[in-house]
Amino acid sequence: MLLLLSGCKMSQFFSRRVEKTNVEQRADVRETSSVKTDIHTIGKLSEQTQLSLDITEVITITKWSIPDSSGQQFPTETTNITRHSVTGQNRTTESEQEKKGTTETLGTKEDKSVVNAESEIKTDEKIKTKPASTVWITWAVVILSLGVVVLVFFILKRYRIL
Repeated sequence: MLLLLSGCKMSQFFSRRVEKTNVEQRADVRETSSVKTDIHTIGKLSEQTQLSLDITEVITITKWSIPDSSGQQFPTETTNITRHSVTGQNRTTESEQEKKGTTETLGTKEDKSVVNAESEIKTDEKIKTKPASTVWITWAVVILSLGVVVLVFFILKRYRIL
């Protein structure tokens, strides 16, 4: 009976799958650039300077009398002299400056790359089957086994072996 219960269940190997993938990717990139710059600058500088000097002088000459008995003096003669002087100076300066320049830049960039990728996938699947016996068969075997044990017990007791 126990053989019947244990034989109803089995496991089985179902499938095995192995995948290998190799990927190689190559990229070649070349880039060239050129930049040309022309610079032309003209500068003019004009400077005008005017300097004027205006001088007016007033000179006053006073002659005094001889002191009297009280010690006071009185002006006897006064002379005024006026001088006027004007000086002028004009200066003009002009300058011109010119600059020219050319700049040229060339550039090259090169990039080569290779990417390798490998992958391996292994899959093992095992499928276990359900017991082939149904529930009522299992209960029937259990009850019958108990019945046999009780029957053996009574037989052994009657012959007084136990």
